Amino acid sequence: MSSPTGNVTDSDTTGWSATIYNNVAPYVYSSVATAPVLQLLGASTGDRILDLGCGSGEVTAEIMRLVEPEGAVVGVDFSESMVDRRSLLIWCLAH
Repeated sequence: MSSPTGNVTDSDTTGWSATIYNNVAPYVYSSVATAPVLQLLGASTGDRILDLGCGSGEVTAEIMRLVEPEGAVVGVDFSESMVDRRSLLIWCLAH
């Protein structure tokens, strides 16, 4: 499956590429887009949340900030590229 840029070198077996997605659709992770979602979620310290379709994990990391230190967030996505566990963990720990 081709990517939006026509480059399939970093696509996973589902055809997705987290790198391309983040470059093509950065607005998805903007505070304008995520603030209403986070407000509706109403997450607070100690909550345990399952983020289905977590994508590349930026919003998952924001949710984690809301529930830590006692809470937990697990992100799941169909695309291997979108959920590279190592990258998500490194990103979450760095922010």
